[in-house]
Amino acid sequence: MAVTAGAVALAVGGGTVGYFQLGGDEEGCTGAPVEISVVAAPDHYPLVNELTDKWSDAGPTVGTHCVSATVRAMPSSAVAASIGPGWDEARDGPRPDVWMPDFSAWLSLAAGRPDAASVLPQEKPPSLATTPTVIAMQRPMAEALGWPERALGWTELVGAFQGGKTWTDYGHPEWGALRLGMADPTRSGAGLAAAMTIMDPDNNQQQTNEELYIALSASQLTTISAEDPAALLREYAGVGNDDIPTLPAAIPVLERELAEYAEASPTVPLVPIYPKEGAAYADYPFAVLRAPWVGDVRRQAAAALLAHLQNPESRQAYAAAGFRDSGHATRDTGLINPDRGFRVTVTGRERTASAQALTQMLGVWGVLQRSNNALLLLDVSGSMNDPVPGTNQTRLQLIQKAAIAGAGLLNNGTVIGLWAFATDLTPTTDYVELVALGPAGGNLGGVPAGRRSRVRCRACAPLATPASTTRSARPTTRCRRRGSRTRRTCSW
Repeated sequence: MAVTAGAVALAVGGGTVGYFQLGGDEEGCTGAPVEISVVAAPDHYPLVNELTDKWSDAGPTVGTHCVSATVRAMPSSAVAASIGPGWDEARDGPRPDVWMPDFSAWLSLAAGRPDAASVLPQEKPPSLATTPTVIAMQRPMAEALGWPERALGWTELVGAFQGGKTWTDYGHPEWGALRLGMADPTRSGAGLAAAMTIMDPDNNQQQTNEELYIALSASQLTTISAEDPAALLREYAGVGNDDIPTLPAAIPVLERELAEYAEASPTVPLVPIYPKEGAAYADYPFAVLRAPWVGDVRRQAAAALLAHLQNPESRQAYAAAGFRDSGHATRDTGLINPDRGFRVTVTGRERTASAQALTQMLGVWGVLQRSNNALLLLDVSGSMNDPVPGTNQTRLQLIQKAAIAGAGLLNNGTVIGLWAFATDLTPTTDYVELVALGPAGGNLGGVPAGRRSRVRCRACAPLATPASTTRSARPTTRCRRRGSRTRRTCSW
């Protein structure tokens, strides 16, 4: 069977098409075909893959070479950890010529490694589109806090429920305690933006003790953690009305992801809260690597692909999919619908962070999430009633104060318990277990995070005998200072 000279199309990986010319004596691609490798953030992948297929289908050329592109989805955090001259193709797939993460922050974090810095672009890459990180909040709960008339943010949301406050304080006892969901900031751009906002609300690249306390409180209020916002949004699918109050009141998501969720008319309506601390944008940079394997032809092919992704038809496709342009404007309100709470124009400052600040913040965040084991011991022997010189408190009162404060600084995963001890405290032992060991954030007696509350309560009155140690209720009294005396009664 004879094969005539002409252009032949071959299907290649990722749904793209590569072209080459049979026979070198006719006009066309006489050089070897070149296929560039593109790695894109998963939420960006479907659209960029579709647009790249159209570009490849048109048969682009660079000089005498027919060129095409293959797009793969890979989490930006994974690429940031692997990018460099030593890219492992057996583990991570073909080495990329172009990296398209969701946030430029991943480029900054990767550049902290000298080997990665050597292959990353030195200039800021162009942005293909943007979408802000928002707080997706159950609509009735947002309205209970004053939305949309009242501007809300992470700091205000967490602060409103510090000190044991629940939805009862806002007229809805049926909702119980505030529950948050969090996307892992080490793996999710939206989670990274949320953690950055919680830990550094004034965006000065530093964390004060007060800001760290807000971050710890957010950790204590978090009941669901997931790899990314998509996994968090799936928690709301297919639930019954009775289950709605048990779901997180708020989670961090990208605006575009929430717009897609809202478009499906879900059972649990979620509205976008644009944080009053400012917006952190996913900006989808188009980063052509400076790696040794990215030669001139590949760079020119990448430039041609970029021009295609920036043409009017592609920009319209981005807008229809719920993305904003690089200037944060939206050209299509089909998904970014004001009737669902979305803002056509996002006001306020744009949040950014240096690579050093991001690295430090992620380190501190990891410490705040780390679980430990803590058995608190209270010496209740008679000598502890002696006053402490220079104060108007006894030794026991100071230890109680430290125990109560310390219990409040433990994250939900920490195993905590409380004992009191003194010589011959009971007929058979020198100690008594006041609160059994268990997770500080665990449900105890029907109370969320009840063990932490009970430790603080029993530390206040270690030798008091609760009316019932199994009764499902919150403490009816708490430690409070009145003048020079501390009220030390506690019951359940």
